[in-house]
Amino acid sequence: MLLYIGFWLHSRTEISRWQHFIEVQVKDKLQGGNLWGLAGIALMAVFREAFETVLFMRAITLEGGAQGVQAMALGLVVSVAGLATLSWLLLKYSAKLPIRKIFSVSSALMVILAVILAGKGLHALQETGTFFVTVTPWGWTTDLLGVYATWEIVIAQLLTGVLVFVLWRLGSRPAARLP
Repeated sequence: MLLYIGFWLHSRTEISRWQHFIEVQVKDKLQGGNLWGLAGIALMAVFREAFETVLFMRAITLEGGAQGVQAMALGLVVSVAGLATLSWLLLKYSAKLPIRKIFSVSSALMVILAVILAGKGLHALQETGTFFVTVTPWGWTTDLLGVYATWEIVIAQLLTGVLVFVLWRLGSRPAARLP
C-alpha cells in the first residue's frame, strides 16, 4: 500500500497533470450524477485510515500495557499540537508551497518506509517461527532500519527495491493524453 501511494504521489508531481486528474475525476462523478460514488470513495478512504489507526493503537495497548497507553496519550497531544501548527502554516503559506517537491519527497519517504516495513514484517514472521531463518555471513542488523542478517529479509528488501525501480520508471513515463 505504501508503494502504491508513493508512486501515485510520484506520478502526480507535475501540477498540471495533478489538476487535470482531479478535474476529470470530479467532472466524471458529477456529470454522471454519481454523488454517491464520490461520497463512497471519500468514505472508504477515511474508513481505511481509521481502521488502520485503530489496529495500530490496539497493538500498542496490548503489547505496551500502561506504558504504551501513556506513550499513546503523549503521542496524541504532540500530534494535535503538530497538526494545529501544520494547519496554520499551510493556511498562511499554501500559495507558495512547492507541490512537486513535496510530492517527490513524500514518495521517497514512503519507498524507504516500505523497504523498512518489509524487513520488520518478515522479521516478525521469523520470530514467531512462521517463516524460515537463514543467517547471512555478515551478521549486521539494525532494528531501526528493518535490516536483519537473514537471507529472507535481504531478498525481500531487494525485491521491494526492484519493484520500486520498475514502478518508478513506469511512473516517469509521459502521461497518456485523454480525449
